[in-house]
Amino acid sequence: MISIALDNSCLNLRKKQEVLNKLDQLYVKNKILLNCSRVNEIEQLKTQKNKDYLNKYISIITEKKNLIESGRLGISKFGDFLFSKKNLNYNLRKIFSKNSDLIDSDYFDIWLLETAILNKQDFFVTLNTNHFIKDGKKESIESLGIKIREPNKDFLKELNGLINNP
Repeated sequence: MISIALDNSCLNLRKKQEVLNKLDQLYVKNKILLNCSRVNEIEQLKTQKNKDYLNKYISIITEKKNLIESGRLGISKFGDFLFSKKNLNYNLRKIFSKNSDLIDSDYFDIWLLETAILNKQDFFVTLNTNHFIKDGKKESIESLGIKIREPNKDFLKELNGLINNP
C-alpha cells in the first residue's frame, strides 16, 4: 500500500483543498495510508496559538499517527523512537541551510522528513513549496529516499496510476 507522510500544512483541517479531500477519501477507502507522527503533534503544540484549532489538529494527527519519530535527545520518549541513519540529519540540514541560515520552522521540517524517511514512506506531501520544493530542495531531498509532492492534480494522477497498477 502507498504510504504518505503529511506535513502539517496538509492536515486538511478546513476541508477546502480538493486534492487533500480526495486523499482523505482514498485513506478512508483503505487505498492509501496517510501518516503523521508525534513530530506533527509537537510542532502544533509549539506553534499553534488558537486552542480550538490546536485541538482539531491534534485530533487529525492522533487519527493518522502511525510513524515512529526520529529520536531527539530530551524530547523523544525512551524506547519509542528510531535511531537515524548515518548522516541523514546532517544531509537534511545541509539542504535546508543551502541558501540561508536555519530558522525554527526548518528544524521541524527536517525532523518530519527524517521521520518519514526512516519509516520508509513513499511520499511526503506538503503545501510549503519554499521549504521543500523550490531552489532544488525537492531533488536533493528525493535523493535521500522519499518523493516530495504538492497536493495537486498531477500528484493525484500519479497516485491513481500507482493504485490502479500496483
